[in-house]
Amino acid sequence: MTTFQSWLGLVILMLGSIAGIYARNVTVIVLCVAVGLVLLSLATIAESAQGAYHRSLGLPMTRNQLRTILRQSPTYAFESGLFEAYPNADRAPGYPLLRLDGEYYVRVKLFYPYLRQEDTAYTFALPGRAPAVLDCEAYYRAGADLFEHDERVYVRLAALGLRFRVRGARAELYEADSADSRGFGDRGAKP
Repeated sequence: MTTFQSWLGLVILMLGSIAGIYARNVTVIVLCVAVGLVLLSLATIAESAQGAYHRSLGLPMTRNQLRTILRQSPTYAFESGLFEAYPNADRAPGYPLLRLDGEYYVRVKLFYPYLRQEDTAYTFALPGRAPAVLDCEAYYRAGADLFEHDERVYVRLAALGLRFRVRGARAELYEADSADSRGFGDRGAKP
């Protein structure tokens, strides 16, 4: 429905405006622009409401919803005293930090030098820690330790026993059991 509504809004906006210009009728132009914009706005509102409704029913997040969250997620240059963060060549200067169902996720590429993959099993061997073996889900579900989305794999920081602190455009990863116990995702200074 919302796709049809969006297309209808665009058609009314474009064709109505062209017809109004051709007929030199300002009323038609204003009316078509207003109706077109209202239809586009209603389609956007309906799409948002539909996503919220599905989440309230406990249905899994759709790929489009996840894609939208990913696009709107802040990007940070990650650093850590525990290991060397692998630089991101895809999206300078860092990696997106996703917040899904109250948990924080980052791309596994950040841990590339410490990562080994066999089929869907990913082994994270961070220095000075026991290796963590996580199984990759084919799609996101609430509480997933590791999941794939658009040919990229994301890991839940808590599954690796990590927390983070944000300092401007940088995010510092540290051990979850360290002296600072303010919780996962301690945002520290405002970005």
